Amino acid sequence: MAAVDTKKCDNLACLCEVPLKDTVCEPYCDSSDGRDPATVRCRCGHPECEAQIEQQLHGGIGRESL
Repeated sequence: MAAVDTKKCDNLACLCEVPLKDTVCEPYCDSSDGRDPATVRCRCGHPECEAQIEQQLHGGIGRESL
């Protein structure tokens, strides 16, 4: 099995993967705005993160009846 060389961004709202040596994917994720517990969605600007969040918020349970 290959060693994992990335981890999830430390910002709880963000879904990006970062190298093990880094803690966050963007300065935004480490800013006071990015770490605000009232923030439900990440605003790091990475399309992959936004797509995953959109899928989690709107692509799950209940979509099959649309």
